[in-house]
Amino acid sequence: MTWAISQTDPSGSAWLSLCAENKHLLFHDSAWEPVLRAGVSDESLAFVITEDGKPRSGAMGVVVAAAGIRTGYFSYPYGGLIGSLPDNDTLRELLKELGRAHNLSQIQLVGYPGEPERDWSGFECTADQTNILPLEGLTPESLLASYKRIRRQEIKRAWKRGVAVEIRDDNDSIDSLYRFYLETMTRTGGVARYKPALIRSIVEELAHRGLARLSVALHEGNRIGAMLVVDSDALSHGLMLVSSAEGRKFEANKVLLHTAVEDAIKAGKDGFDFMPSGQSAKGVAQFKTLWHTEEIPLVHRTLVVQPLRAQMWKLMLGAAKRWPMRNLLAWKRGRSS
Repeated sequence: MTWAISQTDPSGSAWLSLCAENKHLLFHDSAWEPVLRAGVSDESLAFVITEDGKPRSGAMGVVVAAAGIRTGYFSYPYGGLIGSLPDNDTLRELLKELGRAHNLSQIQLVGYPGEPERDWSGFECTADQTNILPLEGLTPESLLASYKRIRRQEIKRAWKRGVAVEIRDDNDSIDSLYRFYLETMTRTGGVARYKPALIRSIVEELAHRGLARLSVALHEGNRIGAMLVVDSDALSHGLMLVSSAEGRKFEANKVLLHTAVEDAIKAGKDGFDFMPSGQSAKGVAQFKTLWHTEEIPLVHRTLVVQPLRAQMWKLMLGAAKRWPMRNLLAWKRGRSS
């Protein structure tokens, strides 16, 4: 048998057939490619690994560059390889071949829920986790009853105070979501990693296809919170959940999340994915456990192609997460929104 690797068109027959034959998430689907290109990097990159000419596996992602250093991300926020893989030694050599062909310092395979286990020796591995709320046996009517009493009381109190949730796709609602996001990152000390173009492209590319929903929490006609959800075949993924200072007083996030889980149940999803919150976001992680979620381990894997450039990339990335670069990044994101 002969294994080979080659760049492919995410809208082409090779990639489409690979997705059709293997379990995958929306983030592997060709529908996600224009979102990546608009909101992460305009240089998209997908590849297939073939066995005797037949596509067996592959990944879709982007190339991100800074200061002349190029890194391949497969994908964002989830991704990684789908399909049947060759042995580990062969896989590493194929990926290095791809990296050299595209002048990549390193290749990062982003973990995802449901990723098959296999030998990953020779890759740098970073542990992560997400939280998924199983929906089997739940109905929209039984969902509220499944919460602890204090959670039910908080949501009912918000409803009594007039908090309502509507699905929107207008520019003002998109802008509000992003403004609340920047406010939340400033308040929690997080890094504003999402570009406004990413949020806009998700709504514009996927909402009309029924693959994304922008929900807005309203109080007396004013936007006080927002949530962005995208759907895979079996899971709904909560990409963003944010509120204004006023929204926090009215429990907007809890009403938004409850409504999003209701929508996932109605759509027949197996679970609601709360998405990774980062190693430093202890408060966010604790919030997720209050919804009776299950912790799902993830592993992100990096294959170094150019050691010196890869080390320089890590240093730059580390600097971006620290003050004052973190504040500068948030300011830049706000100016571009």
